[in-house]
Amino acid sequence: MRFYEIFGGILESELEFPELRPTRPGVADWIIRTTDSPVPAGSAESIGWDAVEPDVRVQAYRLAGGYRLKFDDTGVFDVSSDGREISWRPSPSADERAARLDLTGRVLALALHLGGCLCLHASAVSIGGRAIAFLAPKGSGKSTLAVALERAGAELMSDDIVPVELRPAPMARPGAHSVRMFRDTAAMLGMHIDFALDSSTSKPMFRDSAIGRRRVHAAPLDALYLLSSVSAPDAPPVHRKRLSEPAAVTRVLGQTKIGVLLGGPEAAAVLHRTADLVSSVPVYELEVARDFSRLDDVVGTFFAWHSHEPERAVTPVADCA
Repeated sequence: MRFYEIFGGILESELEFPELRPTRPGVADWIIRTTDSPVPAGSAESIGWDAVEPDVRVQAYRLAGGYRLKFDDTGVFDVSSDGREISWRPSPSADERAARLDLTGRVLALALHLGGCLCLHASAVSIGGRAIAFLAPKGSGKSTLAVALERAGAELMSDDIVPVELRPAPMARPGAHSVRMFRDTAAMLGMHIDFALDSSTSKPMFRDSAIGRRRVHAAPLDALYLLSSVSAPDAPPVHRKRLSEPAAVTRVLGQTKIGVLLGGPEAAAVLHRTADLVSSVPVYELEVARDFSRLDDVVGTFFAWHSHEPERAVTPVADCA
């Protein structure tokens, strides 16, 4: 068995995860095993589904002793009711890389949910020991903004999933420190292709060793930003507008990682956790200019908004390459 750091805990796995940071053997928060045994007979209640890719979807089921996620391409993942035990039954044509993405994505997000967290589809950084998270669909620039802030002095916390512990006060947990990014954007941010796991693709995954500043512990959550990019040449580099709590609940709920998969009592839990979160943490609409030449202005504004130190020096993005 292998042991890795992820989501502020220890993952014990029969699978190798080259995108994760190895750690010493210890008491695991999550244990992943593979099996070739048939799917056990018994009742499985369908509770939701989601699109992974345009031609691939995942179906969620409630079992007597936990939950099941069935992916069209990679197979069946069963998760125990406490989220700790995960078993994978690969499909005959399963690609192990895709399975690792499923495991560190929706499968572990489900396990974290069962452990009491609210999992957001977001990137996050820590500035001055406090976290900010950027929520948005794929292709909205979450990774670019997070890495640009890291290059300027912030600590990267997560690139895709941000688990939030809600009590006694919201705390963002670190995720995987590997980053998926288009090659040209990565080059402009100083991410060398030698650090990529799959350098032949247009959007490779970069190992965590490509990141200079990482936060491996939870941090108090300062703000949530619902990110969108704008191309208008006369738009400001960055603009934010705080949302009312009712509007924030609706918008943040739409950016939970597995909310669409969960029906019944678990759907109610996602809603209640979202409402608890936005009652404690400000939520903003965020518009960022889609113009790399203005990224230094965007980064500087975030440090001005969130720095807890007077006259915080910010490293220009161009100097990080």
